[in-house]
Amino acid sequence: MKLMDLAVNHPYSCSDTNFYSHQPEATWDNMSEFLDEYEDADIDKDLIFRWDVHAPDEKGEQYRAEVFIIRQRKGIFAPHLINSMQESDVDRFVALLKKHKARLNEIWQPL
Repeated sequence: MKLMDLAVNHPYSCSDTNFYSHQPEATWDNMSEFLDEYEDADIDKDLIFRWDVHAPDEKGEQYRAEVFIIRQRKGIFAPHLINSMQESDVDRFVALLKKHKARLNEIWQPL
């Protein structure tokens, strides 16, 4: 999978701020920093329920990403904004998303 393959328009939008705060939970310079922090996080505490990768626009910006986490034990909605994503991040990011997708599938059983 390539970075451009991840830049799709998902049919559901999500706020980039928390209802209780107009600031994102966290802003990261790059995807590697985000992955270093969340790659091994407990899915039952920090579940990624949505993500978006945005392709560069006409301004020449880099690929960027938004990752939306629900902190299940505290009920906190935590949007994470990642300012830069490289081709070298794709495999790690997809592996992380697949773990969370599997958990979402479990949560929605038997549907």
